[in-house]
Formats: sequence, structure tokens, C-alpha cells
Amino acid sequence: MSADVTCRVGRTVFRLYTKESIEELGIDPARFEKIDDRDRVNLYIMPSDYTKEQVVGGSGEWIHTFDWAIPLDWTREPDVDRRLKTGDWAIWSYAKPFCIFGNPVWGSDMWRVIRNRLTEEIMYADTSGRYY
Repeated sequence: MSADVTCRVGRTVFRLYTKESIEELGIDPARFEKIDDRDRVNLYIMPSDYTKEQVVGGSGEWIHTFDWAIPLDWTREPDVDRRLKTGDWAIWSYAKPFCIFGNPVWGSDMWRVIRNRLTEEIMYADTSGRYY
């Protein structure tokens, strides 16, 4: 599957597609997400193509400060349980200074950072003004 644009953000190279190429590939469009919610860039990404390690690396976080196991008691909280049931995922971070017990970092929050960074990279790299 060939991408229309590839863009490195952090330690991960992301493959981006136009709407036309998604239709040509014959893949279900529901599997793709638009990278820019404000319609400045018309490119899409397929999140299921990337592992959690690639998402963490692409979000700019340092992968060695994370624990892939999360506290069981924390998952029993109603708002956390609701978020996990929607398909979101969390990892435990010790990245903040003086953070003895750590705190959760959600996958959806990292994807938001990645989409923003991709949009900025595309907008500043493309001097033609078309932004795909």
C-alpha cells in the first residue's frame, strides 16, 4: 500500500493518504482519520497501521519513561472504565520530574498531538499553498 505523502514526526514515519487514493485502494474509509480537524490539510491516516510504541515515539514522548502495565485499581474508576470500553488505551508515564507514582497518558491524547504535528509539518513544508 503506497502512501501519497510520508512524514517523519518524532521517531516514527507516518503514511498519509488523499481521499482519492483511499478510494482507489478500495479500503474502507471508516478506517482512516483526517489529520486536521480544521480542514487546512486534506490528508488522512490509518491509526491501525501503527503500534503503541510507534504512537508514543511519534508523539515526542521518551519511550523509556513508560510502563506498559497500568494499575488495576485505576482501571476500575468509572470514567477510566468508560474510556477503555470505547477503545482508547493508556500507558503509565514517569516522565514528569519528581513523579514517584506516575500518571496515565491516553492513546487518543497522543494521537491528537501526532495529528497536530503532522499538520504543522505539512503546512510548513508545502510552499505551494495547496496543502493537498
